[in-house]
Amino acid sequence: ISLIGLIAGLAPDADVVIKSSTDPILFLEYHRQFSHSLFFIPFGSLIFAILIFPLFKSSLSLKTVYFASFLGYATHGLLDACTSYGTLLFWPFSNERVTWNNISVVDPIFTIPVLVLAVTAIITRKPLLSFFAIGWVTFYLLLGFVQYERAFLVANALANSNPFEFMNNNKSSKVVGMPGISNSSSEVSLMEPRSFDEMPQAIQALRERKTVILNLTMMDPDQAQRAVDFIAGGTYAIDGHQE
Repeated sequence: ISLIGLIAGLAPDADVVIKSSTDPILFLEYHRQFSHSLFFIPFGSLIFAILIFPLFKSSLSLKTVYFASFLGYATHGLLDACTSYGTLLFWPFSNERVTWNNISVVDPIFTIPVLVLAVTAIITRKPLLSFFAIGWVTFYLLLGFVQYERAFLVANALANSNPFEFMNNNKSSKVVGMPGISNSSSEVSLMEPRSFDEMPQAIQALRERKTVILNLTMMDPDQAQRAVDFIAGGTYAIDGHQE
């Protein structure tokens, strides 16, 4: 059961196979989309359970396999929402990417202990180790929330103490350019988004081989950071660069 849950917890990332040879950033639009939605969990875990049931039908019922798949699958979207990339937890009712910013997208300190405990629990057949893994996950996530709140309060204090100096030293504007196009010949698009929902327009401008200047001062700090991360992924996918 632990093995089924472990593998099911990775299943939502199967969305990485959604790619296009003509649209290099299509995968960015669908990564952490429907497969990570809370409303897709019953269906995604059912599909996974049906696919792997033949491997376990001699010892487990389909109901048990589905239950283990459901628990494992359900953790993925919630854990991804803890990173800065953003996850469409409420798709199809909302296209807002939920992000709590309390852990990194790649965090070995978080991942390695969980994998070691989970794999050891499977090999030794000691369920107690699985609870230790759950305890570590809970502790680390809570610590991340505390540290994020502390950092946010410090940033606010710095901004309020000397706003002019803070703004000069922490510019929110980002210049995103396309390779192979000189500044003199490319079309420049100036955007001042007020919410993250407007960021796909910037990606579309990049697709059209435009140089995009983003002024993110109209957005709150969390939304601005998400915008920077999103644009960074898009420009990397199409071999662009940002300054």
